[in-house]
Amino acid sequence: MPMEDRLPENQPVELGRLPGEMDVVYTGVVPVVYKAQRTLLVSLIESVAWAFVLIAIVMTCLLSPARKFSQFFVPKNFVRGFGSGAVSMIPNVFPVVIIFGFIGWSKTILGEMIKVDIGTMMTASVAMGVAVDDTIHFLTWFREGLKRGLDRRDAIFVAYKHVAPAMTQTTIIAGLGLSV
Repeated sequence: MPMEDRLPENQPVELGRLPGEMDVVYTGVVPVVYKAQRTLLVSLIESVAWAFVLIAIVMTCLLSPARKFSQFFVPKNFVRGFGSGAVSMIPNVFPVVIIFGFIGWSKTILGEMIKVDIGTMMTASVAMGVAVDDTIHFLTWFREGLKRGLDRRDAIFVAYKHVAPAMTQTTIIAGLGLSV
């Protein structure tokens, strides 16, 4: 660099005084870990959203009165399947809504805001997984009761009889595991 283009040593460097742009690059472990955590968090949020969409589609197909794929697109079957799928998603969405609802109200209740991090998103994923598993088991046993000729009330009791112990155990185990 020619002598006339250099700045005096006691004068600070300002952007735009020298040709070219000045870039600041943070290095070390901390920026790498921070970027990895942010990328993982964004990925977890996207996966939970996609999981909701895909689970809703599967529930709609499973609960449709159609027995063949071609019958699914009959308007009556499609509307009933869509309605049943939407209603069956309520218990699947409920735990996640409760978790994030509490996080949203945490500043009001606790005085400080709870940050959404990887652990929180994993809690939402596990809660949704347990809820979907329980819903599918319950609906399977409910349909089995209806196939046996039971009325809806008795079919619900049969479903609870077979599914309630497993639902309770998985909920308690997952809750205790995530509380750590």
